[in-house]
Amino acid sequence: MKILEIKNNLVKIAYNSEDNLALSGFLVIEDTNNPYVAQIMNLKAGVDGNFAIAKLLFTFNSEGVLKSYNGTIPSLNASVSNIPSNELLDIIPIDNPLILGVLAQQNVTLKVDKSILENNLLICSNSLSNTEDLLVCITSQMNGEKGIIIDSEGQLRIDKKFVFSKDFKLPLNADTIDFIYENDLADVEAVNKAIIQDILIEVQNYVKTLPEKFLPFDTFINVIDLQYKETKMPELVLLKNKLLRYKEMNVFAQDLKEILDLNIAIEKSDLAVIDISEVTEDVQKEVIRHIYNVLNGINGKIYSFVKINNSNVTKRLLKRFIEKNNNVYTTIICPHEFKYIEDVKELSQNMIFYSPLTLTHDFASYNTYLNKLN
Repeated sequence: MKILEIKNNLVKIAYNSEDNLALSGFLVIEDTNNPYVAQIMNLKAGVDGNFAIAKLLFTFNSEGVLKSYNGTIPSLNASVSNIPSNELLDIIPIDNPLILGVLAQQNVTLKVDKSILENNLLICSNSLSNTEDLLVCITSQMNGEKGIIIDSEGQLRIDKKFVFSKDFKLPLNADTIDFIYENDLADVEAVNKAIIQDILIEVQNYVKTLPEKFLPFDTFINVIDLQYKETKMPELVLLKNKLLRYKEMNVFAQDLKEILDLNIAIEKSDLAVIDISEVTEDVQKEVIRHIYNVLNGINGKIYSFVKINNSNVTKRLLKRFIEKNNNVYTTIICPHEFKYIEDVKELSQNMIFYSPLTLTHDFASYNTYLNKLN
């Protein structure tokens, strides 16, 4: 094997078929100054030869201990040789192993340290089956530690789901009243909006005086009805129509049990799968925020895996996923086209990317075109 070109941390190598290179395999690149370990990221065969692109990952210090890549590059005349993946993986320090699968074409188990779940792991996947397989793989190795999966699409084929709007609901409290105001009154005229805001503030102040700090939702609607009968304010009709939408979706609780059932489900189970797909994506934002409020009130470490998209998350909510909470470590699962993907990438120390389906489809179409050309 011979180095042809080096650009930043990428090395282009010419190789022969007998070198038996495989994607994700490892190479040792050694010159007079430093030995490097590189991973094969791209293989190409053409009429002018076989070429590989390898990414520099590690170096060795003077004692022969594996260290992170130091930013230098090897010389063009450096020697290149294979290193068996199992030999390399065996010398990478792992205190708490988490098995992710098997390296393709190498029959080598890929183990990483479980601490990747505590450093803003990002999973980009447009495939339901890939997402399911990975979640089942990771959560089956929790070893008694608590995990939670927030399924926003309701498509994960995982048993014993806890479904929002059926198994638990939101409390109507000061926070969710703010949500109603912000979410449902954007298109209301300023004068009407101000009147409704005054009413909601009165309700918020009253709720804060209650022992459980929440108001049964039907009670809230009845209060709005009574005030309308007394004042005939048309703004109250507008507010009630907004609230009936939430009643149809069973968003808000009528009693304390419908709220506390979520706490009980999380505390009693090592893995709680929470399905929030029964409500619209604008409501899902508030449900996720409420779930995190509950998680922060539970003692012990919790690993959270949350599926998000462009419509059911805000930057404020993303910040909550990424910031260092006392006990909750979030793994974000999103499509490749997620609108905040660049922001999340910058803050994620570990990432798992599946091939985008669009590229797979494009390649299939191209392959069909070549066959027809024959």
